[in-house]
Order: sequence, then structure tokens, then C-alpha cells
Amino acid sequence: MKNILLSFFLIAFLGACQVQKISNKVIRPNDVSNHLGYLFIDTATGDTLFQQNANRYFSPASTTKLFTWYSSLSLLGENIPALKYYETPDSLFFWGTGDPTFLRADFPTNSTLAFLKSKSNKRLIFSDANFHGKHYGQGWMWDDYSEDYQTEVSTLPIYGNLATFTSDKIEPSYFKAFTEKSPNLKSKVFREESQNQFIITENTKLQNVRIPFKTDGETLASLLSDTLHVPVTYQKEQVYNYRYATLYSEPRGSLIIPMLKYSDNMLAEQLMLMASSQISDSLSVSSAIAYMLKNKLSDLPQKPRWVDGSGLSRYNMFTPNDLVFLLQKVKNEIGLSKAFFYLPKVAQDPETYIWAKSGSMSGVYNLAGFIKTKKGRTLTFALMNNNFTKPVSAVRNEMADFLEGIREAY
Repeated sequence: MKNILLSFFLIAFLGACQVQKISNKVIRPNDVSNHLGYLFIDTATGDTLFQQNANRYFSPASTTKLFTWYSSLSLLGENIPALKYYETPDSLFFWGTGDPTFLRADFPTNSTLAFLKSKSNKRLIFSDANFHGKHYGQGWMWDDYSEDYQTEVSTLPIYGNLATFTSDKIEPSYFKAFTEKSPNLKSKVFREESQNQFIITENTKLQNVRIPFKTDGETLASLLSDTLHVPVTYQKEQVYNYRYATLYSEPRGSLIIPMLKYSDNMLAEQLMLMASSQISDSLSVSSAIAYMLKNKLSDLPQKPRWVDGSGLSRYNMFTPNDLVFLLQKVKNEIGLSKAFFYLPKVAQDPETYIWAKSGSMSGVYNLAGFIKTKKGRTLTFALMNNNFTKPVSAVRNEMADFLEGIREAY
């Protein structure tokens, strides 16, 4: 009996040493102790195979979108809500649910546009009084207001909440009246921080320069009027009525997949806003987060600090344990093959063997998902790197080598 136990011990010890050698070869020891946390478990059994700092908090960056993915699967139906509305004989009262697809170029099916046009013989009255959040997430960089990856959060996004400038046109054309030219600009297009006033550089070729616009209720009503070619009245007061109906638009998956694949911040924030509409009449990303942490994710290994849907905020703090636990939860609820379907394919040699979501910003690189090893095992993993000074690309390459070592070892 003692010989059997000793054999099991030696096998486990030698296996751990093998992976530790791989780890030390790829990552300097001080990086392991100070900047890196990871966890690898057997997806089928849940057994922990390899870990370091797995319960330490790290800034997750865009791996936060994995939590948005699970929230969307938990709270949203197969098709997302586009509008809520009620009608009288002469009027249509409507308010948004956070649907980001309305007149976005990559969502050409405009069921919302068709619906509103079909009601253009009535008085159209729009309200955003159901929005109880903020247009920017907590901890977002204030000076990124003009970057296309940081659009405002709103109840009824339109045109992706972006103004697009080319040399011969401006979309939506509504913003032509708010645009002037100047010879003295450092950037090709500049927007005033607090208002929709744009300046473009004279005699410069513009090709799809995208700038977020302010999304207050009056602006949205004006954009709707310009698009529909009929007046749309903005009403600050709540227009809720118990007899309201819901208009649905795109399949839920058609938003989740590009949100994960292209790390689309706008889709992530709006998905969380739509999720909040399923638990109350008010729209608030923070309300959806609070609900998920109290209910669906109350059993996370460590309680995270979770403040937005996209991961733009450095206030977010998660552990490798949390990310692996979440991925296992998704796998248990929808199955491994469907989880693979949603996640980006990271490595293919010649067949895909890593399905995972990355997250990076200055001093941050993370990756979490599933890896198939050469011995036929599927592992659920999370790698979290924070507070380094080298280029993100260098750390990404180190992690690729590290994962290849894991793939070989197991």
C-alpha cells in the first residue's frame, strides 16, 4: 500500500516539476511572484492542475466581457428587446431598452426603423426617463471621450452613437450643421468635450474617421426626426404605461459573438443595459451587475469589484479563480461546444486548440478560456498579467509560449 501511495506521489510531483520547468523557462521568477496569476483545471473533472496567485486580484481589462456574456445568457431572451411602446389613436409613445443595433452599419436589418416609419402618421413621442445610469462607466478615461472605442451608454443608441467623417460626407448628415473646418488641428477631426461641435482639418483626406457624439435625449430625438423625416418630440417625464408592448430585434448571439470576437466595448455596455431592463423598468448597468453578483454569481470564489460591462475601467478587479469559475459555469449551462462557438479562436495549428477572450491595456494582458492539449484533455484556464512595464506584445508572446508548454505537458 505504501508503494502504491509513493508511486502516486512521484507521478504528481514529477508532473508538477515538468510544468514548473516550462513556467520558469518562459517567465522570469520575479514576474511569476509579482505580476502574474494563473489557474488551469481539468474541464471535465474540475481538478486543479496548475496555479499561481489564483486568488489574487488583477485588473481584468476586456476579460470583463466574459461576465457580460454570462449576464446576457442569463437575463436576455433569444431575441433582444429593441423598444417598449404604447399607442393611442393619434400618438406613439416609445422608450429605449439599450438595443445598440439601430442603424449600426454591421446590423443591416432595421426592424426598429421599419416599425417607427410604419407609425409616422402618428405623433411620435420619445423619452429616456427610464435611464438611471451614467453615459460613461465608473473609472473610464475622461480624455478618451473622442475615441471610437468609448462611445456613450444610452437608452436608444443610433448609428452606433458614432459620427463618421469621410472626405465627401458626414454620417449621420444631421451633424453637418455642427461641423466646421480649420487649418490648425493636430487631429483630423476634433469634437468639443461637452457638446456636439466638430472641427475637421482643411485639405485633408478623411476616410471613415469615427467620433462618438453626445447622446442626451434632445439630441436623440433630433436624430430620429432627421432620420425618419417626421417630427419626434422629446419628453423628459416617464412615459411608461402598463399596457406597453415590446418590439424585438436581433438574435442575442448576433451581439455576443462580435462583442467577444472584436472586443466591442459599445456592444458590451449596451448588453448589460439591456440585461437590466429584464429585472426592472429602469436601465442601469450597475443595477444589472448588482443583480448578477447577488443572484447568479453569488458563489464566486472571491467577490470581485465589477463596475462596467466592457472592462474599460481600471476599477474592475477579478481573480483567476473567478474567471475559471465563470467559464466552468458557462460550460455547465450551455455545453462546451456552444461555449467554443461563442469564444474567439486564438490558436490554430492546424486545428483550433485555444478558445479564449483576451484583455489588454497599458501594463495589462490577460487571457481566459479553454485549451485542448496534445494528450486530448481540455483545460479551463485564466492567465492574468498586471503592472508590467514591457510592451504588451512582448508579454503576449511570452504567454503564447507558456500556453504551448502547458499544451505539451498535459
